[in-house]
Amino acid sequence: MKAFILLVSLTFIVGSCGFADTAKSAEPAANKFYKLLEKRDYDAIVKMIDLQGTGTTPEDWVNVLMQREVLGEQKKVKKNMGFNTEYKNGVTTVELTYSCELEKGNTSEKIILIQKGEKFKIFGYEFNQVL
Repeated sequence: MKAFILLVSLTFIVGSCGFADTAKSAEPAANKFYKLLEKRDYDAIVKMIDLQGTGTTPEDWVNVLMQREVLGEQKKVKKNMGFNTEYKNGVTTVELTYSCELEKGNTSEKIILIQKGEKFKIFGYEFNQVL
């Protein structure tokens, strides 16, 4: 019985390391997103989005990003601890959360990235103003 518990524990630990590696490999795409967002380069951001997978249009995304712009210039972006990696039907998604300081307030943000080959594309983005 102890051998079985040890085997299950080792499997969980090794599997968890794989999740962390996947999340780490998604971070450069999220970092690029925030740099482009700071520059308000919406055309470049739209190129990073999995439009077909999300069933959205570039205009949908630009409208959301412009809503964030109302809060003013981006001053600071901080990645929060933790992540969520999900493997489902051969598709890998990574959810990362950020705290952002903007000119007219702070936001709590979530970006969902989907793995496409060796690269990650944006699959979802959400921001909420922190009151």
